[in-house]
Amino acid sequence: INLSYFDVRDLGGNAQPHNSYLNILTRFGVVIFPLFLYAVWKPFERFLVLLRQRKSRNINFNGLLLIAGLLVLMYVFAFFNVVLESPHHSFPFWLAVGLILNYGRKRNSMPEKIRLSKAEEPT
Repeated sequence: INLSYFDVRDLGGNAQPHNSYLNILTRFGVVIFPLFLYAVWKPFERFLVLLRQRKSRNINFNGLLLIAGLLVLMYVFAFFNVVLESPHHSFPFWLAVGLILNYGRKRNSMPEKIRLSKAEEPT
């Protein structure tokens, strides 16, 4: 049998990679795969930076942990399944990536303490 690379990869789903990382590697090759790895590594690096700066920048730590947990969960799903190719599964993955990369802006900071005083009664 003389099969090309594309014929072997698409034999009725039998010869496809078993996770998203290998699937992206086989589809795009070793030239483009480092760009994908950078896109996967950058949110993790951003999380570590925000973790170190959480006290000095007054970052909402609970929200950061929640989004980081979602990102780790999506990393695990992508490792065991081919989920990044379907829009239903890849959207939460890339959404978590975007949320981590944009976290730590002013609107995500802890609110400052507000003093409430008793309102005056209308006359």
